[in-house]
Amino acid sequence: MRSDDESTPRPVKPGVDSGPSVSAGPSGSTRAVAAGARTRRPRRRTVATAAVVALAASLLAVVAPPAGGQARTLVGAVESGGAPLADYEVTVYRTSPGAVPEVLASTETDGAGAFEVDLDMEATATRVVYAVARSGETTTPANIVTLAAVLGVDPAESVVVNPRTTVATAYAMAQFLEDGAIVGPAPGVPNASAMSRNVANPVDGSIGEVLDTPPNGDETSARAAFNSMANLVAGCVAEVADCEALLAAATPEGRARPADSLQALRNVVREPARNAGGLFGLSQAGPTPYGPSLDAAPVAWTLPLRFYGDGTSMNGPGNFSMDHEGTMWVSVNYAWAPPGEIACDSDLLVRFAPDGSYMPDSPYTGGGLSGAGYGITRDRFGDIWVSNFGFAALECVEQPPHTTLSQFTADGEAVSPPEGYQPAGVSWPQGIAFDANDTLWVANCGNDSVTWIPDGDTSRARSLTDLGVQKPFDVAFGADGNAYVTGTASDNVAVLRPDGTPAGEPLEGFLKPMGIAADSGGELWVANSGVVDLPCPDLDPATDAPYSVGHIDGAGNVTTFDGGGLDSPWGISVDGHDNVWVSNFAGTRLSGFCGRDDSPHCPEGVGKGDPLSPDDTGFFFDGLARSTATATDTAGNVWVTNNWKNEPVEINPGGYEVVVFLGLGGPVEVAPPDPRPEPPAPAPTPTTPDRRTLPAQAVVVQPRFTG
Repeated sequence: MRSDDESTPRPVKPGVDSGPSVSAGPSGSTRAVAAGARTRRPRRRTVATAAVVALAASLLAVVAPPAGGQARTLVGAVESGGAPLADYEVTVYRTSPGAVPEVLASTETDGAGAFEVDLDMEATATRVVYAVARSGETTTPANIVTLAAVLGVDPAESVVVNPRTTVATAYAMAQFLEDGAIVGPAPGVPNASAMSRNVANPVDGSIGEVLDTPPNGDETSARAAFNSMANLVAGCVAEVADCEALLAAATPEGRARPADSLQALRNVVREPARNAGGLFGLSQAGPTPYGPSLDAAPVAWTLPLRFYGDGTSMNGPGNFSMDHEGTMWVSVNYAWAPPGEIACDSDLLVRFAPDGSYMPDSPYTGGGLSGAGYGITRDRFGDIWVSNFGFAALECVEQPPHTTLSQFTADGEAVSPPEGYQPAGVSWPQGIAFDANDTLWVANCGNDSVTWIPDGDTSRARSLTDLGVQKPFDVAFGADGNAYVTGTASDNVAVLRPDGTPAGEPLEGFLKPMGIAADSGGELWVANSGVVDLPCPDLDPATDAPYSVGHIDGAGNVTTFDGGGLDSPWGISVDGHDNVWVSNFAGTRLSGFCGRDDSPHCPEGVGKGDPLSPDDTGFFFDGLARSTATATDTAGNVWVTNNWKNEPVEINPGGYEVVVFLGLGGPVEVAPPDPRPEPPAPAPTPTTPDRRTLPAQAVVVQPRFTG
């Protein structure tokens, strides 16, 4: 690595797992034009040599204002590598959900790179303030250098706009940046704003604390990649020719050249593997004020961050379930224990905020949680359901049950009893999901069955057997309303009608299928692990087969696709653009595939089933471990579990983090929960009146009908 500070460099080399047999394991956008542009006078494009450190320090002394609708003054600076940028036009915008952003103020930087504007706005949770700084008329073409900083929903009264904040903006807002404007829904855009602060601090322009410290910092290559990208922008600021080269390198195949540096970075985030080597060369061609930086080209310009909550509660994250606010619920295999100590079953359910921090009351406990695996889902009322596979080291004195489910409210309160629910037929359960009829389906790896629970009423549960699948792992629902259940040991997928009866023979053409997910059209995607066997409780002889992703169309036809760096694929998900993401239990990489033909969200010429990630390495990241699940959030960040250590110790194999690849996927929107119906009022208890206490009543004499 190249280093311009005293941090310890780390080598960055694409690593490919040798891929041994795995025989054990746990589990459209709106086009917008930036408004408010005004006629500019000719001005100088200046990169002054005077430092802006004193100015930034003075800005840090400003206290953030209280929330509310009062006027405020925003004091700021535009700089690159510590040198002020004079005569830059600064425009402050505020997003509007699904609409062109509003211009709050516009001005120019002075000779010291400073500016000051008055903002009259009421802070709301759905609208994000951001600043854009554009270079002057003497640049050819004008505005080719565009820097930005995301200030948040209730910004502080100071901001520094520089290459670091620009890179943070590009990654966090990649799925919402169109023609220089941030356009998108809430909570997606506000959640992206919260994540951006992990990458760069807009108050002083420094690197974000989350990116700069463990479990990130010098423990992974992400910080160095970020600094290299910031150096790429710094080179663009310094030389027009380098900026032109950046725009050319970031032009997608067959599509329009980006208009400025911000759009160029956005293109890089959306196609991170394209021209990775050329972009690395540009990052070293000009000034390199930001370090430590990469000393070799990455396989792709992804920016993954690791999160571990409080650092002492999550061990073996198994799978995700996202709610309508964009918070991510995670099932957990093991109770936390440091490496080398025995890990028993976890009794925790953890929940991450959209910025990757723990929610205030996370983790939650109770409800019979005991070594949960891959099974986690959300019902239409917002409750979270978890299947308890019963993970624990054999050395644990008390072994957990393998027959229970747990239920929690949206506030994290346990609904199920302390011993959990024990519905009929549940045995070593893995994937669970609710269908459109509010029936909960549970894949039982231990007895080759599925438990069918109408309305989530476990007292009415029914065990579905003789389905033609062995070691069922996961379940999803097609456009036909049928349930599709993967059979890991039988290399097939069962198709069951909504009432639980088989809809014909299981579909063939799969190899050790694990996770399954439906796209927006109700077509199914399956992770063909090729080698994984599940200990529920016994293991089959190890096999070795090619890895692939299976696809089931509306007519039940099965097609398989390979490439993309697949290496023991386990979990699978579909993002808001119908692209497919696969977690790999080997190889420390994420794999991506285009989900449909002629998609504007895939590169030109890339169609359904074609890989988005490099074939040899996938989206490699040295901070990944053995992964079991993936999901995309409201901001377009792709989440991946670090479920098992890359070199697992039998008594404590679990990994300790979840990993978020910023801006890589299509944002996913989740419907808000339905209001829970009020329980019927109890019928009044009939009583026999005491005639001695009744008041006297008139007797009505019916007239006799005489005709």
